Order: sequence, then C-alpha cells, then structure tokens
Amino acid sequence: MAKKFLPKFTCYWFLLFFFPAYAMGQSLTVSYPERPPYYFTTDKKVPAGSLYELTDKILNEAGVDAQYVSLTIPQIFYVIKHAREPHCSIGWFRTPERELFAKFSEPFFKNNPMVLLTRTALSDRFEEYDRVEQVLADQKLVMAKNVNYSYGQYVDSLLQKLRPKILPSVQTQAELVQAIYHGEADYLLISPEEAEELIRSSKEGEETFMVLSFSDLQRGNERRLMCNQAISDSVLERINDAIDRVTQINKRD
Repeated sequence: MAKKFLPKFTCYWFLLFFFPAYAMGQSLTVSYPERPPYYFTTDKKVPAGSLYELTDKILNEAGVDAQYVSLTIPQIFYVIKHAREPHCSIGWFRTPERELFAKFSEPFFKNNPMVLLTRTALSDRFEEYDRVEQVLADQKLVMAKNVNYSYGQYVDSLLQKLRPKILPSVQTQAELVQAIYHGEADYLLISPEEAEELIRSSKEGEETFMVLSFSDLQRGNERRLMCNQAISDSVLERINDAIDRVTQINKRD
C-alpha cells in the first residue's frame, strides 16, 4: 500500500476539512505525537519510530492505505472528537473517559513497567521511597504531567486519590524533561524506552538525569490505536485481525 505523509497543521478548523479529501475508500489518516523512540518525524520530514513501523505493518496487513500526519496532543484529541471522516492515532491507552468519544483497536504493544525520571541531584529526595504511591503522596515534590496523558489504571487512580502537586502542561515529553532540569518540577513518570531516548539525546548530558524503579510499578500498559467514531466497525475488525496476525502481545502479569 502506498503511504503519504501529510504536513503539520496548527489550525484546528483546517484539520476538520483537510482530512476528508485524503480519507476516501480504503485509506485512513493516522496521526502521531512526537514521542521518540515510538513515533517521530525525521530530519527528512518522514515518520519513523518503533511503533510507527509496527502500526504501518498492521495497516498494510489489513489492506488500509495509511496517510500519516504529526499532530500535537490537543490536535489529536480535537480530530478524534470532531473529524467527520475516519481517523486513528497511534499508541494510546484505553480509558473509560476516552471510550466516551473514541473507538479502540486491540492492543498491539505492551510497555515495560513505568519508571520515574528525575535530576541526579535530587536522588536523596527519593531514596526512602520504595513505592511510587509514596512519591505521589509527598506534597513537597512536583510532578511534571501532560494533562492529556493517561498513566494506566493504577497510577491514574493514585493521582485521583492522592492529588500530588502537578506542573500541568500540554508540552512534549522532551519539554517536560527540560522543566525538570530547570527546577520547575521534580520528576516525570515515563516508560523506560522513552526515558532512555530522552536522556541519551539530552543536551545537558546523560549524567544530569537518572531513572528509578518502584515495587508497585511492575506491570506495563497496553497501547492501541485510538480512532474516531467515523471509522466503521468492519474496518476496525480488519485492523484487529491484522494485529492478531502481525503481533504477539506479552500478557504476563
């Protein structure tokens, strides 16, 4: 299947009217945020990343002509909620709140257990804690959090229960790491794959940051395609069948 890469957009109104011209027949627009190493745009202005490549294999297997576009997180949610033609976005957790407006594929990837990223200089602030629940209960610590992200059922429930101090943002993970570096926040909860890439590419040097694991973060979260209501059940079923054929999800607890 031929693939197209659509340019970035900043106008939400334009998103609703641009996509239908490209979403006819068996084709589907597919968005992704900039989150290396999962999905990102290269210097040559083409999509790349481990989950982009896996998604592209799945859609090819399903016979869907994918047209990829890099969008910000708010733009993705806007399109999922309002676009009138079929649209999916890569790599999302399924939550009850999102199921009110979106359809989800079967899982096609499972993260390793989440870790905490912080400045190395703050290591003593966390050394007494064995569980992330204790970190979130510490009102002296500030968490950097993208307001549109879910962290999985366990952490989301802790956030609701413990109400930690949060630096709310709609910025990218890389920009949240910068907030930690500049002392605006103390830590970020993140997948180890992302943490490794962000630290490796950091201008401040790998020794500036560290990651910590916790005993109550032992299960990874499943990532899916999040689609708008315009996608037909038959197309979504074809995608799910392709997921079964292309991937094997690690279901170990």
